Amino acid sequence: MSSSSLSSSQGSTAQKQEELTKDCKATKEQLASATDKADDLVKKLENTNGDLERTKNILETSQLELSQKNTELNKLKADYDKVVLDQDNLNGEHDALKEDK
Repeated sequence: MSSSSLSSSQGSTAQKQEELTKDCKATKEQLASATDKADDLVKKLENTNGDLERTKNILETSQLELSQKNTELNKLKADYDKVVLDQDNLNGEHDALKEDK
């Protein structure tokens, strides 16, 4: 091999190595960017998970309060129905007394 072809071969190899180094740097930058984006997505998911957990707690509390209010409402309705029944009975007795006179 002559010195000029050896020099040309070494230059070609150096150029290929430089291109590979540039490609490697670009790949590292892309990987770093993708990692940053993934980290941002993880943070957003964690925040969303926290929001969902708080919403779940609010809904559970609201459901409990609604159940308590429903129980109170059912009790009031039962009391009302009893009063209406008692009033009907009193009206019936009053009407019977009127008829007796």
